[in-house]
Amino acid sequence: MKPSIKFKTATLPLLITLALLALSAAIRASCHDGCDSVLQNTFLGENALPNSNGMPAGDTALGDHALFSVFGGRYNTAVGADALYNLFDNDENSAAGYQAAFNDFGDGNTAVGAYAFFAGGAGPFEGYNTATGYSALKSSRGSYNTASGAFALANGRSQESNYNTATGAYALENNAGS
Repeated sequence: MKPSIKFKTATLPLLITLALLALSAAIRASCHDGCDSVLQNTFLGENALPNSNGMPAGDTALGDHALFSVFGGRYNTAVGADALYNLFDNDENSAAGYQAAFNDFGDGNTAVGAYAFFAGGAGPFEGYNTATGYSALKSSRGSYNTASGAFALANGRSQESNYNTATGAYALENNAGS
């Protein structure tokens, strides 16, 4: 085989591979940003605030899938991947961290840290909780709870788990009631 044919034969697949890689990167790079001056929503990130049903207003989403499934609600702030991922007609919630307040069913909740207040509430009135730290209030339900520290109030299983304060790592981790 002639040297020029070897070079052409080896170069063509390499060029095709490089071209496909360049195109695939351009296709994947779809970080969206924008704002809505009528509803006062602001978003930045892949699928941040894309499914805004119920006309949410004044919401801010920053991060991959932040405020992903919004069914109503106003004045919510989500910073981090999957923060406030599912929000059900609730107002004035703040979440910062990976999957912070992932399922939020109440008003006035604050979650700071990865998995903080992950499960959120499941009742008609479950809000005004504060979770600070890794997995703080992760599976807890109820209202007016404050958890500060890794795994603080992380596994409260009672629907009536209200008015609790846990400070420190693993504080009241498996709390079963008020």
